[in-house]
Amino acid sequence: MVKRCSPIFLVAVLLLLSFSKVGAASPVSFEIVASFDYPSVSSTQAYGLNDLDQVVGRVFTVDDLNETRGFVRFRDGHFSPPIQVPFLAGNGTAISGINNLADYCGTYANGSHYHGFLWQGGVYTSFDIPGSAWTYVNGLNDAGNFCGDSADAVTDDRTAFVSIDGVVTSFPVADADFVEAFAINNLNQCVGRYQTGTGFGAGFVRQPDGTLIYPISALGAAYTWLSGIDDRGRMVGAVADQSGGIQGVFFKSLNHSATFAYPGAAVTFFTGINNHGLICGWYQDSVSYNIHSFLVKVRGATED
Repeated sequence: MVKRCSPIFLVAVLLLLSFSKVGAASPVSFEIVASFDYPSVSSTQAYGLNDLDQVVGRVFTVDDLNETRGFVRFRDGHFSPPIQVPFLAGNGTAISGINNLADYCGTYANGSHYHGFLWQGGVYTSFDIPGSAWTYVNGLNDAGNFCGDSADAVTDDRTAFVSIDGVVTSFPVADADFVEAFAINNLNQCVGRYQTGTGFGAGFVRQPDGTLIYPISALGAAYTWLSGIDDRGRMVGAVADQSGGIQGVFFKSLNHSATFAYPGAAVTFFTGINNHGLICGWYQDSVSYNIHSFLVKVRGATED
């Protein structure tokens, strides 16, 4: 199975932390547009979307949670067949980003190893950071630039990277135990999260010139993820509240955020935002604890 943002792992980590109350300072609201599940699977996890409202992610098979496949959900609500990369020798494919050309990127499992991949113009390409134990490719923009993270094969240090015009640059965050880059917009701004040895977790923005802006945290949050950014600089992700609950978070700007909990959900994550203010995400229900995906429209944050 491709191990990206496992909800069980995330909840376990968060329960070890001391949380403070998450606040919302931005006068925005969220309208639920759709909730969806891929047919005949136990869980559906949306990771990203483009300006055509095409959503990508991964699904878990009913019989074996170690089996994952990628998917594309189109604007009219129909799905692609389950997607498995052709050079797969293992058992997992996840699609994590899609651009406006409908090219996409993600990660596949080959035994116990994980490799990034790109699907551009109908051609699959595998991608690995040299010397890495594993590589994830998480975000892709219209120019074909992409971002992700990898682990060093010797030290196991986890570092984010960005590939712009074919030049791959790895970058750390000071005092961070690990850094993950999840999305890149058409301005080549990249967002992600990092965690320090004390358990503090926050988001960051990497500017096109390499400047890092961090820590980015929602008001009062002990832990903040950033997993999506549009071309206006609006960002989405998730935060943890005092009780250990996880909610989606929208950043209108660096200092103004608002949170969203899907009704009846145990966990809610925002994972991507497009230039029309449409946000994709997933939630874990409080009954079966299966994962379901959704689309919401953000209102009051510069309407289209």
